[in-house]
Amino acid sequence: MPCEPEKGSNKGRNKALAFLFEWRESFADELASSADRAASSQTRFVDFAEANLAELERSQLSEQTLIKYRSYLRCIRALEKESAESPGIEIWNATLQEVVDDPTIIQHFYQMLYARDLSVRTVSHYMSFCRLTFSGAISKRIVRENPFHEKQNKPRPVRKRPVNYIEPNDLMRVVSLLSHRDLLDSFASTVMICVNTGMRRAEICGLR
Repeated sequence: MPCEPEKGSNKGRNKALAFLFEWRESFADELASSADRAASSQTRFVDFAEANLAELERSQLSEQTLIKYRSYLRCIRALEKESAESPGIEIWNATLQEVVDDPTIIQHFYQMLYARDLSVRTVSHYMSFCRLTFSGAISKRIVRENPFHEKQNKPRPVRKRPVNYIEPNDLMRVVSLLSHRDLLDSFASTVMICVNTGMRRAEICGLR
């Protein structure tokens, strides 16, 4: 009479098979997901930014912030039209992965913004928009890092004209003129505070 397999052995075998089948399915899903991420990382930055903004419209971002971000994206697309004949890879025609891999793309983008006489604050707003876009790509596991978090990618703006500051001789003339006025005069007092402390006008006006 043939030996029947022990019930305990069948139970262990079935458990092992169930584990293998589950692992095989999860492995296949991971492979498919990896392929999708690889394909998505080849999406152009501007196209992903457009889709990401559409999703953010359903989030808690204020309408004013969304309008501002959309204006930044329109300006980037305008740069794309102006540089249609440029053979190089720029922020508007680069894929997400290319922006991550090539820091010169961000460097050149900074330089183009400053070349348009934009203020440092406005440029920082552009960078916030780009950083938000890549945060969306990271949350979808399309890319692994946010290149706009790297401080070394932020060059200082190049001034096109020398800083206009007062010369020591001019300062002495101003002080000499004020000495003939009553220092209780609010304007004279304000100028003297500015001369002696280096405070800005807005800072002086904020004094209590």
